[in-house]
Amino acid sequence: MNELAFDRRENRDRVVYQTRVRLLTFNPSRDTWVQAENLSETGMFATTGEPFSMGDELLVDVPLPKMDGVEPGMDPVSRAMRGRVVWLEKEDNGLAGVGIAFLELCATDRKALRAVVEDGRPMDKARCITISMPGVPGDVRAWAMPSPEGLLIS
Repeated sequence: MNELAFDRRENRDRVVYQTRVRLLTFNPSRDTWVQAENLSETGMFATTGEPFSMGDELLVDVPLPKMDGVEPGMDPVSRAMRGRVVWLEKEDNGLAGVGIAFLELCATDRKALRAVVEDGRPMDKARCITISMPGVPGDVRAWAMPSPEGLLIS
């Protein structure tokens, strides 16, 4: 089997990774946010209301931890990784499941993915939240993650 293929039936190490991820296509009108469900070193599974086709190539904008010795701190860093749709599934609620294989990862991205999968830090606790504030029109979406100092919001 091609090493880049993402097959849900394979026994690859995955972690629950429920967070919003941005998918960028070659057609900006199709760029969208999806709900990531799980993540491995080779790809991810997400749910979306947008239609995708097998073989669609994307840039997957994934928040991952900064890596010691490469970047200071542990706040999430958005990483744009090339990906390809390799698996599709219709959900009962009208959403679609999409499996995305990561392509041509750099060493830093591989290391960050491995850290998330091996020990689940720290993104297993990060959540996309909605904040309402007086004087601010509409709700604001942000990332929230517990830390020793309290709640980090970005």
